[in-house]
Amino acid sequence: MTRVFRGGGWYGSMWPFLWQATWPFSTLEISENILTLKVFPLKAELLFSEIDSVGRSAVIPMIIDSIKINHHGKAPSNLRFWSINCGNILKVLQEKGLKIL
Repeated sequence: MTRVFRGGGWYGSMWPFLWQATWPFSTLEISENILTLKVFPLKAELLFSEIDSVGRSAVIPMIIDSIKINHHGKAPSNLRFWSINCGNILKVLQEKGLKIL
């Protein structure tokens, strides 16, 4: 079953090569063994085996958190997704066997 979350996202390495999209123009899709981050109009697909860990950090403290995807895949190094549902997202990723920081 694929879970889809809507929020904002960052895609890229660093400024000026960082693409940003706010809610509702980003989605995080979690399927059986693939994580897909869509930051309109860009998309990164990572196999779970390419993901080293997933971390949580505040975007707006106590309101919105972000999830940083640490990976060794071909996608850009800075992949972040922010949402008010970060706790639920991290729970789903942990159930899939990913390391949560």
